[in-house]
Amino acid sequence: MTRLTRREAGATLAAALAAGATALPCSAMAPLARTGRTPLRLSLSAYSLRKFLEYTPAGDPDAIDLLRFADLAADWGFAAVEPTSYYFPGEGVDDFARELKRRCLLLGLDVSGGAIRNNFTLPPGAELDKELAHVARWVDLYAELGAPVIRVFGGQPPRNVPLDAAIDNIVANLQTACEQAGRRGVTLALENHDFLTNIDVILHIVERVDSPWFGVTWDSGNFRSRDPYADLARLAPYAVNAQVKVAMFDDAGRESPADFARLIDILRTADYRGYVVLEYEAAEDPYAAIPRHAEQLSQALAAQ
Repeated sequence: MTRLTRREAGATLAAALAAGATALPCSAMAPLARTGRTPLRLSLSAYSLRKFLEYTPAGDPDAIDLLRFADLAADWGFAAVEPTSYYFPGEGVDDFARELKRRCLLLGLDVSGGAIRNNFTLPPGAELDKELAHVARWVDLYAELGAPVIRVFGGQPPRNVPLDAAIDNIVANLQTACEQAGRRGVTLALENHDFLTNIDVILHIVERVDSPWFGVTWDSGNFRSRDPYADLARLAPYAVNAQVKVAMFDDAGRESPADFARLIDILRTADYRGYVVLEYEAAEDPYAAIPRHAEQLSQALAAQ
């Protein structure tokens, strides 16, 4: 069986949806109703410093941990951090999480959210049981940190799972995981990632999940389409978390700088509330680029 690329998989599923080949039950999730005038604030994803958190050998003077990451975020003027699960230590994770929580308190930082590696395309069985237990474990840890939302993913379906079955599995597994997360007061936010970078495909899933503890992660850099800004406008009404990248891509893979003002306007039009999380992925040295992009984003957030 030939494995489809993300774009091919999304296009295949979108075509099936357009042709009515996939069952479309009544929508469970409606656009989120939000009131008030809470200002948007800026957070920093630990993934922005992945080179130094994950890929630099321990003992190297350039290596950092999440405690140092929090220090840097505070130095750069962020109001919060997103301590990605990938960068917690393999041992003593609970003690480390408590230390990180105290560090954030002393720095005046919120923990805006978290992120988990997961695969919800799996069918029922032992592998799925392990996956759900993994998610539940991190829900508990992030709840202790005070994170209100966690980024989760659809994942890549195994070779023996057809794409339409993978969609059904994602919906069912999100239902289960959101029920678990809700017991800890944590919302799970499905990201437009993997083969869910087609707007019609991810909205098909979103509209089938029925849980008050579910929403989407609005990732500004993950759509590869003729008009990614239009796709983001369609996704924004369901967003409970927003990740902003510094670049955008069209359906031919051509890169262009992100228009921060336009992105923030999309979020405001949808009445999004909460943190805007800078997730830096570009090639420039993050120590030079992140403070500059943070200032640009802050200006966009301050504009009326």
